Amino acid sequence: EGELNLNVAADITTGANTLTIGTGGSIANAAADRHINVSDDAGYLAKKTNSTTAFLFPVGNGTILRPIRLTPTSTGATTYKARYDSERYGISTVAGGGFAGGHISGYDGPGPGSASDGYHYDVQRTTGSADAKLYVSWTSADEYGTSGNVFAADLNGINWGYYSTSNSRWEVIPSNTNGSTTSGNIETVSGFDFSNSNGIITLGSTDGENNLPIDLLSFNGVCVNNQTQLEFVVASQVNNEYFTIERSKNIFEWEVLGFVNGGGTTNEEVAYSFTDISPTSGDNYYRLTQTDIDGTSKSFSPIVVACESRVDDYKIYPNPTNTTATIVFNLEYHQGNNIQLNIKDLNGSNKKSIPVELSRGYNQFTIDMKELPKGFYIIEFTGTKNHIPEKKIVKI
Repeated sequence: EGELNLNVAADITTGANTLTIGTGGSIANAAADRHINVSDDAGYLAKKTNSTTAFLFPVGNGTILRPIRLTPTSTGATTYKARYDSERYGISTVAGGGFAGGHISGYDGPGPGSASDGYHYDVQRTTGSADAKLYVSWTSADEYGTSGNVFAADLNGINWGYYSTSNSRWEVIPSNTNGSTTSGNIETVSGFDFSNSNGIITLGSTDGENNLPIDLLSFNGVCVNNQTQLEFVVASQVNNEYFTIERSKNIFEWEVLGFVNGGGTTNEEVAYSFTDISPTSGDNYYRLTQTDIDGTSKSFSPIVVACESRVDDYKIYPNPTNTTATIVFNLEYHQGNNIQLNIKDLNGSNKKSIPVELSRGYNQFTIDMKELPKGFYIIEFTGTKNHIPEKKIVKI
């Protein structure tokens, strides 16, 4: 009946039991490392209420927090209980009910998918008669799979759905969405009628533009010593063959950097790592794609990692010059074996190319400008692993 304050980094694990919060009770300071772990398949968090005040159920599986909010639509003594399951609901028939081709969490098209794809909630009314609105919010598309692997996904077709035991199919619960696929929320238009369902609910897409894949716990990258170190963590896997790592400078054109072997089938949280030894200077976009043994694949939202190479004490002298000029600078890394120094005019036309070698540390070389007409020129390096800034030089 009081405040349950989750003020330390530890979960409350229910096992097969139900933790009940009374009418005067509340829960504070829930987070990914401190929530009600309902053990995916047995436990519940319950709330007694006699008002229309919303209550947030901070439920998860011990690793991820996926809170759901219920708002009773009428007064009267009522008890609700909820749990989160990080696997799709195991019903093979997903067609009908208003969802496009079975596009509910864990299913992409009419096929059954794999057992670990997706998620669902089990929300029940155990006493009383008040219906309740259902609400979740997200700050990443990976939390509820709101983007799927669709290029231009939006929230237009996203709705809550429940599994109808009488019709043996998923049914749409009309819902309102706000925000975007990467930061937003969804709430049912009216109270959910618990009498028509066994309490199994999830998100689905009525237009097929959102595939709602499995949870990816995290995908992060950091630039260390001019190399991008990537790490991604998955909660569980079924028939996972491999991961593909791709890189892009503009999010439209991607190149494959490498592959990481998957974990087959396991219910354990697994962390993977990959190192990009030659990122380009500036922003690098990285995309992760997971491929099953049967060849089915899905991509997750890309991340961006900035990696700047250091070019110190960059000087050209004499400048202006009428004969030759000396270029000096210090580099943090060796730049490769096929590098060209180009002298270009202000229109971008290349007037002279010189093969050079750029080594880690101190570099010095001389360029001959005697045969070039008087004017302004740009010194440019091509073929380098990292970007070398352009410099202006004047021929007099």
